[in-house]
Amino acid sequence: MSISSRLRAASHRRRVAPGVLGTALVLLLAISSAAIKGAVSDPGSVQSLLNAISQDGNHFDPNRKPNYEIELAVELGDSALPELESRLEKTNSDPERLGLGTAIAYIGGASAIRCLETAVKRSPSPQLKRRFAFAIPSAPSSDFIPVLEAYLQAPHIGGDWPSIVQAAHSLGIMRARAAVPALLAAANEGVGFASEAARDALDWIGGPDVSVKFLVPGPNDDLLQAILASGVPEINRRSSWCEGSAGRKWKRTQRTWIVGSACSSAKQPTIGFDAFRSTDGSRAIVTIGFYLGPLDAAGYRYLLLRKSDNQWSVTGLEFSWVS
Repeated sequence: MSISSRLRAASHRRRVAPGVLGTALVLLLAISSAAIKGAVSDPGSVQSLLNAISQDGNHFDPNRKPNYEIELAVELGDSALPELESRLEKTNSDPERLGLGTAIAYIGGASAIRCLETAVKRSPSPQLKRRFAFAIPSAPSSDFIPVLEAYLQAPHIGGDWPSIVQAAHSLGIMRARAAVPALLAAANEGVGFASEAARDALDWIGGPDVSVKFLVPGPNDDLLQAILASGVPEINRRSSWCEGSAGRKWKRTQRTWIVGSACSSAKQPTIGFDAFRSTDGSRAIVTIGFYLGPLDAAGYRYLLLRKSDNQWSVTGLEFSWVS
């Protein structure tokens, strides 16, 4: 069975807690070059990915299309990078450039970052710059901290605020203490999502670690453990959430989340998530989102890396959608 076939089959099995969100936040788990040496190479699947990207550059919009292309990029890993990079160097299409950049960012790792850095220098679109910033924590280096700090200086009002959000989240995921002054400056602007993201990053860098206790187990608790420990935007807006159709209640006590008791009311704020894992078990995509009302909901994307000790750790976070 080809990777494409396995991927589609896995996609049907992956539904965990769709909840009421329809479109949720995407948490991406990816691996570095060294970690994916054992990934299966399937040229046909790489071609399928390239074809999908070429046909519709908006396939990566979670509000319009399923996440098949993203999942396939994560499934293929580094085996897809040479052809993706070659196509990225040649394309003159902005939608295709964004689709290729997104696939490369979701694969992550040092090679992907170098490829995106070169692409940004060649075609510095805001969307491609955000994909570059998103990928940086997948192979963190202090050399890129000034790049992310520069992104924080974009205007908070207008079309540049997503760049600030992306830079702040990446610095927070990296626990980049050197960037605290720049994050403070962005947080003190006090404007919308950009300042909120900077405040989140400061909390993750300087605050105590968050722990989680699962009283009622779920199939993706290993992923949630890593996510909650790393830091999740929006989640601290409430001290309790109902986990979609799974019905588990998430309750915060100081810096500990307790997950397990049944939700007492369907009208509680809802958290929903969904998970996809690569065939070799080293990468995954998890979607998660928060719903408080028709005009009060949001989602994000994460890139995570599985360590050799069989633990997941977040290596990237991307703002995904809001309503």
